[in-house]
Amino acid sequence: MKQYLIGMYQPAGEGRPDPEFLAGYVKREFPGAKVCHFGQNDDFGRDSLAGVEQVLGPVAAKQTYTTTNQQVGPAIGALRAAGCQVVISATIPGFTALAMGQAAGQGFKAQWVVSNVGADYTTLSAQLGDKKVILEGMIADNYLPNVADTANPWIQEFTKIHQRYNAGNPVDGNAIYGYSMAYTFVQAMLAAGPDPTRGKLVEAVRKGGFRGPGLTPFRYAEGVHAGYSGVRLTKVSNGVQAYFGPAYTTDDGDGAVTEFAEPPTDPPADAVPTP
Repeated sequence: MKQYLIGMYQPAGEGRPDPEFLAGYVKREFPGAKVCHFGQNDDFGRDSLAGVEQVLGPVAAKQTYTTTNQQVGPAIGALRAAGCQVVISATIPGFTALAMGQAAGQGFKAQWVVSNVGADYTTLSAQLGDKKVILEGMIADNYLPNVADTANPWIQEFTKIHQRYNAGNPVDGNAIYGYSMAYTFVQAMLAAGPDPTRGKLVEAVRKGGFRGPGLTPFRYAEGVHAGYSGVRLTKVSNGVQAYFGPAYTTDDGDGAVTEFAEPPTDPPADAVPTP
């Protein structure tokens, strides 16, 4: 997914931090492990691989898939044959499920570390059905409130909206993403003023200062259209995808990763932004 104005995911080549954070975690937690990469055969996958190798150096093996071919077995078999111990995956949900399903079927027991694009547990478990147990231990990252955290005030407000307008579908990461995007867009429209133009809207976003459901601040300015500036890591344990550790953020300077300790903001009434 790419958002060209106030997006949650960063467009290719504009500092998307997701792969660097995942690779940094692998570097810390799996020193000396044989790390491999599985990714979509487009800018999403290529940018992920570039970010991973910027942190880790060349990976031990790499395989790709195309969205027009669901036969990922040979690619997963090649990663297994290469002796991969950790697989960093830049996949959309359907191919995360296919890849991990193939790995389980082949007896390939690597640690999967998956981009937030394809790591929503609610979505994956629905696709896998009674095979969802293979998701246990999956590491991923995110930058929005966790859908499983029903005590989170943003999740509570978004769930109310969902039950009113979209009750026939599950409250999953896709829904939370959509509501978060809508919230940010309304903020931008309010900042653009009563007679908005494209120029006013762009200027309002460049000026920044928006806060909302995201765990870290936006990074958006002239020439930098990066969206949220950081993530927090998640792990699936006992059928629950939960955050662990602190949130981290980075910028477009030296790429240094720092802990982000500011508390999240609370939503306004009914999760409707005010001027």
